[in-house]
Amino acid sequence: EADETLVTLRFEHDPEVFDRLPQATSYVVEVPAGTTSESGGVLAETVRWEFETPAPSVVWLSPQHESLPLEPVFLATFDQRVDPAAVLDEIRFLADGEEQPIRPATDAEIEADEDIAPQVESALEGTWVAFRPVDALEPDTLIGIEIGPEVPSAEGPKVSDGVARFAARTYAPLRVEDQSCERSDPCDPDRSLSVWFNNALDRESIDVADIGISPEIPGSRISVRWNEIDIQGATKGNTVYEVTVPADLEDEFGQRLGEDTTIEFHVGRADPEIWPIEQSLVTVDPLSGEQTVPLTVRNHDQLRVRIFEVDPGEWRTYRDYVDRWWDRYDEPMPEPPWRASVDDVIDTGAEPDERTEVRVDLEPVFGGEPGHAVLIIEGTGRYANLRPDDDLWWRNRPTLAWVQSTAIGVDLITDYRDLAVWTTDLRTGDPLPDVEIDLGGSAPPLTTGADGLARSGLINRIEHVVARLGSDSAVLEAGVSRWVPTDQTIFAVLDDRGMYRPGETMRVKGWVRNLDLGGDGAIEFIGSGEVITYTVHDSYGNEVDAGELRPDEHGGFDFAVDLPAGANLGNAWIELRRPADVDSGWYSHRFQIQEFRRPEFEVIARPESPGPYFVDEPATVAVDANYFSGGPLPDAEVEWNVSTTPTQYSPPGWDEFTFGEWIPWWFLDDGFFPGPFGPEREVERFSGVTDASGTHFLRMDFDGDGEGLPTTVTAESTVFDVNRQAWASSTDLLVHPADLYVGLRATRTFVRAGD
Repeated sequence: EADETLVTLRFEHDPEVFDRLPQATSYVVEVPAGTTSESGGVLAETVRWEFETPAPSVVWLSPQHESLPLEPVFLATFDQRVDPAAVLDEIRFLADGEEQPIRPATDAEIEADEDIAPQVESALEGTWVAFRPVDALEPDTLIGIEIGPEVPSAEGPKVSDGVARFAARTYAPLRVEDQSCERSDPCDPDRSLSVWFNNALDRESIDVADIGISPEIPGSRISVRWNEIDIQGATKGNTVYEVTVPADLEDEFGQRLGEDTTIEFHVGRADPEIWPIEQSLVTVDPLSGEQTVPLTVRNHDQLRVRIFEVDPGEWRTYRDYVDRWWDRYDEPMPEPPWRASVDDVIDTGAEPDERTEVRVDLEPVFGGEPGHAVLIIEGTGRYANLRPDDDLWWRNRPTLAWVQSTAIGVDLITDYRDLAVWTTDLRTGDPLPDVEIDLGGSAPPLTTGADGLARSGLINRIEHVVARLGSDSAVLEAGVSRWVPTDQTIFAVLDDRGMYRPGETMRVKGWVRNLDLGGDGAIEFIGSGEVITYTVHDSYGNEVDAGELRPDEHGGFDFAVDLPAGANLGNAWIELRRPADVDSGWYSHRFQIQEFRRPEFEVIARPESPGPYFVDEPATVAVDANYFSGGPLPDAEVEWNVSTTPTQYSPPGWDEFTFGEWIPWWFLDDGFFPGPFGPEREVERFSGVTDASGTHFLRMDFDGDGEGLPTTVTAESTVFDVNRQAWASSTDLLVHPADLYVGLRATRTFVRAGD
């Protein structure tokens, strides 16, 4: 009984019948005496209970920050359907404590608000109210919003019984709000320096070259993110940096900072640190004229350097020693198994709190000639015997490497049955003939030919390779084993829809081939008499169907699966298996079992005008909407979201050249995109209706030149039918800044300072 109305319970799993109960309503449920069960039992007495669905409450109000425009639009989202007009009567809007009149936000105001518009699009219909003050507010005004106490529901008679309170503020004059690395909380060296403003900044008005930094930070990078200016670089310890922001810095409201503002950043004293040698095998640069290994340290005046002269035949001993050390990483380094040729303490010449590169001289061991050595470097004094429970231990552990001084470059490639070793002169790049190749005793020795190549079958595991030419030798760490693959089965499987309701029939087609990896790598048909088994599993792994099939003479097959009416919802799969004894003789094809509203039409977005596309020429995209039952979808509402994102383009065949802006890989790994790759993507929205053929065309004129770089333009179209079904499709266009590109290539990637 809901408002004197009887609720009939249907004991069926049918979403078309058993719908969601209205909210904000009290219910009485009664199961009468005499109700009969499936097994014939009879309910002796009437069972009755009561429950109620909740009154409306505010899920979220947006925005709530302290930098709002003077005519802000607010969005209140509820946990059920509400009447916007009735909700507005329950909202008090206070500006600096004085109540102000409000009104509903118009569709145009909602669409123009970049924060509110996407929230409205994703909210459930009828569950939100958008409003704004009638009159524009003053800057730096404290806003208070009270919703309630008696907010009515559009689903039932109950009203809320509490007041939800929210606060915000209109934008104040632009000023520095906060910073990192303050005097009371200094930063560690190398940490970025950040300053935050009270309002979002206008990125277009900022020239980072106008931001002064004293003293200079070598290699500094300045980026602007919303209300933050961030400076990354190699800051020095025990240093105060002054960053001056120019007076003409603007926020998104057009306000200027007004005067040059200097912010002090305090960088504290750095902990001592030894940066480990990153590679276990280091080759001295044969073009440098020096037999040295670089090492980076900070706040270490001295280092203990031990050099152990070794022979390439001792590589296995070296690897065992390294493994023992890492197996006991929480204990002191074990005693090396070699006699030290050099055991000395060297001065680093490091300035306090600065990263310093120390070049460890190997001349006393190599004497300008080729050779091999194990190098172990550690701190002295307090840092000589640190324990793992010491806070400084991880940053000051000993570091070691096998160092070779050689002019022989060694490379190896294998298909795990055969291998090829290639030797070249590291000084010229020319192939080296007559080089003796020792595969670590895993195969007979080889000798390179005139092309620097030597080939061999791969029999046993090869841990390393030693190349010798006269008195010179080089080691290459390998770690490859023989592996002869057996045949592999390849499946290509598709179904008719990808998503099915319980009780529906899924139709599956596919092809199967045999990849002859044990022979010549040919792709072969599966015999038509061979049996392929399939098993269908629901999202819990329960088997819901199984069977066998035989491919036709083309290796093709098709079958149907009747999904049970009670199948579990979620991600399901079909496992196909070939009984033959081959690698990867099975395949898993995934699909979904879900309850859903069946789509009635399809939408396809496409470019209408042919490419290539340029910034000074318009381009047209189109969307086609057609019913699955046949015929176009005319006079249907169409919404376009067109986004632009800076991208990169290299003409085919010119991989050695850089076109546009080169982004170092270490920037990409850090998620840092300098220059034109910093701005977020821009989005424009358009609307219209389809014509009699179910098509809508959108012409795009490109403003600007993309800062001289190519731009990806993504046009996503959403079409609504009379039942308010919405389906979307998108297409991408690459827009070029011009019809010519300029590429640059350097003869060398790295050069020494001063060259």
